[in-house]
Amino acid sequence: MKTDPQKERLPLEQATAAKKGPASMSQVLSVRLADEAAEEVKRIARRERRSASEVTGRAVEEWLRMERFPLIEFRSLSGQRQACLKARLPVWQVLLVGKTHGMDVEKTAAHLQLAVEQVRSAFDYYAAFAEEIDDLLEDNRQGPERLKRFFPNLQVFTVTDEMLDKGGVGSSDAAR
Repeated sequence: MKTDPQKERLPLEQATAAKKGPASMSQVLSVRLADEAAEEVKRIARRERRSASEVTGRAVEEWLRMERFPLIEFRSLSGQRQACLKARLPVWQVLLVGKTHGMDVEKTAAHLQLAVEQVRSAFDYYAAFAEEIDDLLEDNRQGPERLKRFFPNLQVFTVTDEMLDKGGVGSSDAAR
């Protein structure tokens, strides 16, 4: 029996799509947890000011993604959960460098001193969850602009490779 590839979506993609609008669906799934695990979920929910259901749902989504991308893990950074290479950089930072190298896996790996497999995993994750990573890249791009609203005298210091070779400190440019 043939299936329509559009309808044959991964559960994680369905859960992600649920955040995007009324056309998507989500399902209620009852889960039994050991007392200790249930208390930990409740503790995290209180700390994050979320429901236990939201925390559990996020944990399942992350687990599904980690099953699909074995070199990816999730960490809390800057108050939000981010996909990261295991024990290394957030995926968005790998993509930031990758884009400067034309998304060339080998050049990006050499630049970051990572294994080619790690960079390929980050690129594959991006292919599957581009919107998530693009949002983080945009947040990074706007960083100085946002900070400038709170700190009007903010200056961005640019250090070039040439300056580093000469032992220079860097030049001051106003935030763009």
